[in-house]
Amino acid sequence: MPGVKGQDGGVLTSMLLYALEEGLIDSAVVTVKSEEEPWKPLPIVAQTSEDVLRSRGSIYVHSLTMETLMSAIKKGSRSIAFVGPSCNIDAFRNGSCTVCTDLTAEKADLSFGGVGSKEGYTTVLARTGLGLELFKDA
Repeated sequence: MPGVKGQDGGVLTSMLLYALEEGLIDSAVVTVKSEEEPWKPLPIVAQTSEDVLRSRGSIYVHSLTMETLMSAIKKGSRSIAFVGPSCNIDAFRNGSCTVCTDLTAEKADLSFGGVGSKEGYTTVLARTGLGLELFKDA
């Protein structure tokens, strides 16, 4: 989406906004910075574009997103985007994660990163057909 600012190219934020606006998802589990303690990650269920925009930019700290995901499901969300580092994806896929074994998010539909990318750009790897379809459509 034009004009969206993010950590690098704003690709993940733009894709979440697109998926929400098109009705492809009804919510997204994302992490924002706590207003009281900006160094502290706070997982939320984003259901509006404002919520998604609050989650812009990377937070390089582990965020306990599984409880937030379960909360979204209990509240009736059925089409949920799950955003997190590879260890959180491991926990999502396996039910728990005590040792992070998937350092490049191979189990995610899409992987995003800025390391090694040109300034202002994000590298995106589509790892599943669904991920590729969403990437092309957005």
